[in-house]
Amino acid sequence: SSSGAFGVVNLARHKTTEDIVAIKSVDKQDLIRQNKQESVMREKAILKQLTGLPFLILLKQAFMD
Repeated sequence: SSSGAFGVVNLARHKTTEDIVAIKSVDKQDLIRQNKQESVMREKAILKQLTGLPFLILLKQAFMD
């Protein structure tokens, strides 16, 4: 796992396809305390727009709890 500005990223293997995937976990309360909600939403929007470009990660899903 690796830590970044907005959370922790772990490598995992997709159960069905066995592809290697990155799973990013962000603590919502930390985001609120640091007033970083807009930054995370902007990151998500950018990743959605970059779908299909080579050498960039593909955003498959995003969940909020």
